[in-house]
Amino acid sequence: MTVERWDKSLVYWYGTGQPDLRCPARVTLNGSTLQVVAKWRGGRVLSYGGDEVRPGFFVLKADHGGRATLHRRPDNPDHLEGSWIETNPADEGMWSVLLDRDE
Repeated sequence: MTVERWDKSLVYWYGTGQPDLRCPARVTLNGSTLQVVAKWRGGRVLSYGGDEVRPGFFVLKADHGGRATLHRRPDNPDHLEGSWIETNPADEGMWSVLLDRDE
């Protein structure tokens, strides 16, 4: 099983309840399992993980109870896009992940 890891990635959050936000992230793809660990302002860490349900399409759950999707297009594999939804506090939006291959 191939493991790919991008330690210097960026996540862009576009939400309804807060201003757009950019933060650093670590992304790991282990076979068909994707994990995104993002570090927010103030040191808060958000971790999303889940599986590829169709080629390039991931359904993720957050360790804090939220959920999200990400899509990795074959014509631009270093850019993932999707949506997220939180329950506490209630909020939702889109997000974009730019991978930096640290090889």
